[in-house]
Amino acid sequence: MDTNEWCAIAHIDLRPSFADRGALIAALQAGKGPTFEEGEQVLRTLVGAEHPPGTVNLAVLQELHAGNHFEVIGRFSSEAAYEAHLISAANLDYRRGVASTLGTWN
Repeated sequence: MDTNEWCAIAHIDLRPSFADRGALIAALQAGKGPTFEEGEQVLRTLVGAEHPPGTVNLAVLQELHAGNHFEVIGRFSSEAAYEAHLISAANLDYRRGVASTLGTWN
């Protein structure tokens, strides 16, 4: 990693009730959403989206033993590139899309 590069890591915890297949089926039958798969799709879309210049790499890792836990790791060529990513359409769409699938501390 270059000394001028910036790295950002975000932990994403999708609603656990939707990580369990039985809970997912029950929620769908009750007309509740969003599904765990919708949350995963938002993360896939983020990685596959077009990003502003200076985005070196963007990856999503899923935990092996907690399938609803993800790490989003971004690497940027500079502080300005990181700031451009924050206001990019891809990042804003991702934040809107994942908001309703997040787990809570209630």
